[in-house]
Amino acid sequence: MKFTQTFLLLPLLALAAGRSEDFGARCAGRAAIERVYYNHRLGEKPPFEQVLPPATLENLVRQDLRKEAALKQAYGVEVTPAMLAAEVQRITTTTRASEMLAEIKAALGNDPARFANVFAKPILVERLLREKFDNDDALHAPQRCTVEMVR
Repeated sequence: MKFTQTFLLLPLLALAAGRSEDFGARCAGRAAIERVYYNHRLGEKPPFEQVLPPATLENLVRQDLRKEAALKQAYGVEVTPAMLAAEVQRITTTTRASEMLAEIKAALGNDPARFANVFAKPILVERLLREKFDNDDALHAPQRCTVEMVR
């Protein structure tokens, strides 16, 4: 019986380890991006680790993951590879800070997949979530009704 329980738990543990590994990679990527932004700030500044400790970076990554889950759960929208590729293309072609974008890509190891997942995906999810929220008639109906009654 113990062998069977252990045998069944192994895939679950491997899945959880993969998620934490992915989370760790996202945190490392987010730290690399934030460090590029930090290095471009002017004036005297405390050390990077003091401004953005690991716990803060982890919270930022968790927020990104919650936004992605909310987009999927509330609006049924899941980011596809095609959507992500289009977002990367949009960022690349419309940036006004191409040198900084090149630094961010270099900080992420010039890995297109890592750049797409760590940099472009949170931007895309944020934009889609705001767009869906702003245009959610059912969600805003009570306020709209109140405003129309006042008007």
